[in-house]
Amino acid sequence: MTLDPSASEVQHIRQRSRHVPAIHTACGPPSSHGVEPVQLHLATAGVDQLGQPDLVDAHYRRALAYGKKGDYDQAIVGYQEVIRRQPDYADAYNGRGLAYTVAGQADKALADFTEALRLEPDFAEAFNGRGLAYAAKLEFDKAIIEYGKAIRLKPDFALAYWNRGNVHSLMGEQNKAIADFTKAIQIKPKYAEAYSNRGKAYSAMGDSAQAKKDFQRAEELGFKPPK
Repeated sequence: MTLDPSASEVQHIRQRSRHVPAIHTACGPPSSHGVEPVQLHLATAGVDQLGQPDLVDAHYRRALAYGKKGDYDQAIVGYQEVIRRQPDYADAYNGRGLAYTVAGQADKALADFTEALRLEPDFAEAFNGRGLAYAAKLEFDKAIIEYGKAIRLKPDFALAYWNRGNVHSLMGEQNKAIADFTKAIQIKPKYAEAYSNRGKAYSAMGDSAQAKKDFQRAEELGFKPPK
């Protein structure tokens, strides 16, 4: 069981910020999420060279793309530039928080997610991010609370269920983990990672038959365990 958000979290950064329209991003093969790559560049239509919103959006897109490529140091630099230009950009704090989490800087991540929530109190993805940061600090009870807040705000948030299931499993609460992975699968039927981790939970409970079924389904959906 892993708490590393790099495999899935960075593909789920919210795409509805004040200026940025939905774009497809990825970090390599699309896995089970069906996303497509985005080019790294600042040349976008209508970029205002005086630092107006179009240029802020371009910096945001570049930071987002670096995150999808796994270059979190550059992603952090990019989000910092966005925040410098537009200090009330909640999505930029959320994105930088995820990058800090993957980079092992959980305290900085928590500060960013908290600032995102100050700016936008109903930001489900930022609650999910705080859950990740607390989990990285091994503060599992706090992580569970944050994931619950994300789910209450966004009941179809499959990733938050998956994250909470991971923490329940690490806490030895396999029945709760299975319930969360099952809910994630109900929301997202081709969620290969959820099948894989539910299989691990079943295995931990001694149900090898059900575990085998889940591992097989995850493989059918293209899941490959990290090496």
